[in-house]
Amino acid sequence: MKARLAAAGLMHASQPSGPPPPDDTQNIPVSARVSAARSRARERVDRQRQLLRPLGLTLIAIVVTASLNSHPAPGLFGARLGVSLALAGFAAALAVTAAAIWARRGYPYQVVLIGFMGGCGVVLAALQPHGPAEIAASVAVWIAAVRLPLRPAVAATVLITGALAATIALTEQPAAQSALAAALLCLLLAVTGQFIRRGRPATGPSAVRFGSGSPARAG
Repeated sequence: MKARLAAAGLMHASQPSGPPPPDDTQNIPVSARVSAARSRARERVDRQRQLLRPLGLTLIAIVVTASLNSHPAPGLFGARLGVSLALAGFAAALAVTAAAIWARRGYPYQVVLIGFMGGCGVVLAALQPHGPAEIAASVAVWIAAVRLPLRPAVAATVLITGALAATIALTEQPAAQSALAAALLCLLLAVTGQFIRRGRPATGPSAVRFGSGSPARAG
């Protein structure tokens, strides 16, 4: 019967009678596409962090130079020793955050390091009333805005800014003006950090959905 239909031109002789063959593109594992998408996103983020690394080194140099020229200067006894320890802790914490391998760690590690950096900035504000405390603590606020989700970033910003403003109000004159200037600097860097975070490539669930070929849903 099929031969007669084919001879009459009603049916192509080479047309298969069974189901169509499977599409080879469907045989590519979804996990491989997801891994490739994540790898590309991590590479882009690492390149961005490498571009920001000179900024971190510049901030360390600024804070250290300002602290050396403030009173009391870093030393080995009394308040000078406290300044030395706070300054070394701030510089070490900022250098660690600039490393790409640390940036891939989970949020608990980031929170501990950011809190330590902010604490060093507040200690500097207490020991050096006219030193670089505003810069040191505000850098911790900026890193929190870049590295942490919105709610933890807001919490870190409020805690560090509040502690810094209270310390400056108790140690500097005029208290209100100095505390307000420090709070505004922290707020400015927090907003800037959030813009940087929202503008960089995502590596979370939305990136996974995009890499797997399905549309990523907002939120």
